[in-house]
Amino acid sequence: HNVTSINSVNVARILIQCAHFFYAYFLACPSVNQSVAFSCPTGACGHLVSGMIALKMGLPISKICCSTNENCIMSEWIETGRFIPAKTFKVTCSPAIDIMIPYNIERLLFFLFEFTTPSTFERTKRIHEIMQKVDRAEGFILSPEEHKLISTNLRLC
Repeated sequence: HNVTSINSVNVARILIQCAHFFYAYFLACPSVNQSVAFSCPTGACGHLVSGMIALKMGLPISKICCSTNENCIMSEWIETGRFIPAKTFKVTCSPAIDIMIPYNIERLLFFLFEFTTPSTFERTKRIHEIMQKVDRAEGFILSPEEHKLISTNLRLC
């Protein structure tokens, strides 16, 4: 049948989702100079990365709100700067966002850290350090400056 499906680990899906942000913006805002907030389901963080790309492309997004369920550690990360993998998994009515470790967090960090890190090398080094901890399921804690940047750009719904 030659049918395929892609999730947000594939960058093509991320780019398509960027178009969704622009489409929704132009439907909601009759005037181009208006700012808008988006609420996104947050499991693997693909929508958040797409929103950050749309923002970088010039879409006037005032904030991106993250909707989570009991399994998503993103709520604690946004609120406190602590990214600690959960020890248990709960079956919920929203399995699409039942993700214990979001596989797009590296991309999200790349866009968010652009504003705090003076060089690409330093940014890449810091993200690599964080991702090593994520891969070992150790978790990590953001610096106060990094957490401020996260909580400024992302909100919980």
